[in-house]
Amino acid sequence: TWNGGWKGEVSIPIDRLTSSWELRVTFTNPIQDANFWQGTMEMNDEKTEVAITSVDWASRQEAGTTFVVGFVIGHDLDIAVDIETIALKVCYADNGECSECEISLATVQCSGAFIQTQEKAKKKKVPTRLCVDTT
Repeated sequence: TWNGGWKGEVSIPIDRLTSSWELRVTFTNPIQDANFWQGTMEMNDEKTEVAITSVDWASRQEAGTTFVVGFVIGHDLDIAVDIETIALKVCYADNGECSECEISLATVQCSGAFIQTQEKAKKKKVPTRLCVDTT
């Protein structure tokens, strides 16, 4: 972290070959700017939500791999900003079917800058990780 900003990444295991994805992130307070790698970003007018849509070279995620999106967030020095929610929509290459899930950000005691999270989709829980650089 630094005054007015921080960086991190979201890591999510992939169980089927994907053809595209969209990640939606909401923040507790407005941000000034953001940069999410692996996709194009749109921000709402209130600057509290971003939607990241996969670019061609990052749309295909192989089964058995981990989907990783790195990011940098900038915000006013006087306002604390945290991630409130993360939602992922994935479309699959084999049949074009898409599924959506929210990633709950349940903090667990852990070492370093890692916050353990769980993805809840269709009655199964898949471990995920949100990493925020606190140095």
